[in-house]
This record gives sequence, C-alpha cells and structure tokens, in this order.
Amino acid sequence: MIIIKPLSQCSFSGALEAFNKGFEAYYIPIELSLDQFTCRFGFDQLSVDHSFMAFYNNTPVGIMLNGIKNVKGKKHAWNGGTSVALPYRKMGIGEALLKATLERYQQQGVVEASLEAFKVNEKAIHLYQKYGYEIVDTLLFLKHRGSFHASLLKKKNQLTYSLKRRLAKDIQNLPFYTYDVPWKNQFDCIRDGESFIALNERNEEVGYLLFQRNFLP
Repeated sequence: MIIIKPLSQCSFSGALEAFNKGFEAYYIPIELSLDQFTCRFGFDQLSVDHSFMAFYNNTPVGIMLNGIKNVKGKKHAWNGGTSVALPYRKMGIGEALLKATLERYQQQGVVEASLEAFKVNEKAIHLYQKYGYEIVDTLLFLKHRGSFHASLLKKKNQLTYSLKRRLAKDIQNLPFYTYDVPWKNQFDCIRDGESFIALNERNEEVGYLLFQRNFLP
C-alpha cells in the first residue's frame, strides 16, 4: 500500500534514505550525508511543509522536494528533486508524489511551477507533461577554471563596456533583472553568489552575469 505524507511529518533520516536510494545509478553521482541533505533546504529554499515522502508497507521509498516563494506578489514553486527507489519504480509512486505536490501548489495559490530534468530522462518528462508541465527551454551548465582576466572590456559598435564585480544580491534592483530563469539561477538561490554588472560608456548599468565560485581542495 502506497502512503504519501508531508515531509514535516517524517524523520530526516528516513527522508535521506529515500533520497539516496532513489538517486542510486543516476545520471550523475548523488549521495548526500544527513548534514548535506538538511543544508539543502536552506540553500535551495525548500520547505518540509510543501515536500512529500512516499511509503510502501511503511518503508520510505520515494521523495519529492518542493519550495514555494513570493516573487513580486505572486507565488512560484519549484520541484527541487524527485526520486523513487529502484525496486519500487513502475508502481505509480512518482505519480502519487506529483499529485500530492500539485494539490499543495493549488492550495497555496501558486501561479507558476517549474523544475529541471535531464533530457534523457524521458519517462519523467512524460509524467510531468501529463500533468501540465511544458518544456520551455534547455539549460546548459558552463564552467570556467582559473581566475578571470584583469581587464574585462569588450568593444561593440564603437562602444566600450566595463564590468564591476558585486555580490549576487546587488543585481536584484536592476530594472531589467528577471526571475524567469531556473530557480537555482536566481540571485537569492546561488550560494555565495557573485555578479558582474556591465556598464556602458555613460556609466549606465546595461547587463549582468551571475556566477558562483568553487574552491578545489
């Protein structure tokens, strides 16, 4: 028998067990410690009240992590991770988790819900589309090794642009800043995030770039 419970009614150790078992043999290696798992809720703005766990005969077998936040007076939601343990797939557990999640979104007055999925994960994408999700864009992951060049100038159409380096939060008041990007690419979800703000020759702010630095051991 499949039972779906809000994560707020479950133990974090059981949630971690469901999470790690569900991501075994995934496209990228994902195995978190309990500290790493609990930290995700703060870093990614996830909520135990809006996340769900699935149990089969009292065994934790699936999880769906969710976050909801207000953006300019409207509620937006994000699916921050869905997994079902391998022996329990094809039993409707993922669909049951998704139904519970969408019902919670509706109760909370969410106007837009988003998620990211690997392109090769066709079964998951098909399930999301079945319940109203649409593919709107393709997300690429870019990585730069080493330091940035001391001089960051670019000429275009006889104009010279310069960059000033700031924190990620410093771009939120730019009139052209948009939240219409994946949840973890938004300024307030980038851990220790930084930014470059582009200035034209009249010292006007005309563009921005968000990034995160990782220090290798």
